[in-house]
Amino acid sequence: MTARPTVTIITPVLNRAGMMPAALESLAAQACPSLEHIVVDGGSTDGTQQLAADAGAQVIEAPGTSIYEALNIGLGAASGDLVGLLNSDDVYAPAAVARARAAFAQDGALEIVRGRAATELFADGRWQTSDPTPGPDPALTLDSVLFGASNINACFFRPSLIARVGLFDTNYPISADREWLMRAILAGAPAEPFTTRSMCTAPILARSPSGETNQLRQPGSSNTRLSPRPRSHAPG
Repeated sequence: MTARPTVTIITPVLNRAGMMPAALESLAAQACPSLEHIVVDGGSTDGTQQLAADAGAQVIEAPGTSIYEALNIGLGAASGDLVGLLNSDDVYAPAAVARARAAFAQDGALEIVRGRAATELFADGRWQTSDPTPGPDPALTLDSVLFGASNINACFFRPSLIARVGLFDTNYPISADREWLMRAILAGAPAEPFTTRSMCTAPILARSPSGETNQLRQPGSSNTRLSPRPRSHAPG
């Protein structure tokens, strides 16, 4: 068994001071001493940058960037042996990072480890969790990426895979995560669902309150409002 690798978590964000604290708290609760958190901020004016900096994150200012442009900037700055993506409205399940590190440490050939994503919707005054597939996630295949949830924020991967298949293609402003996973699959990246290991069974959790939207600059347009997203849990 090899030594457990260091981990970089990348968060793209714009004006999410109301949601960011939960994501930051879930990351702090991972109790991972060798964790680097990079927050790429698209020009927030609501104090989001200060919240992230106060939590110990490395904040990179990138005004006007889209989600995938921001993620590519974060990937370029990452120094960890493993990389995970945590959206500002997502939270990691307890010990998610430790489980991912252990999975990679047990199998040096793995390039992707993929968890489950449970979803929380804010309804009737409270968060309600929905996990429609309580069993293991399906294998990472073209079918599961094209027709299921991509769960990119439930994945951890090695930087060597990024070097091999490239960064996110910003020509796909709302689906570059699926396109990237398709490239990884076609490149033959060894992948494993978290739930194939007894120590990797917790889901990730992502949540968004009803009515909240993300605002992102999309190529060739002004700021575009995206539809509200349910919050989902990150891998664990």
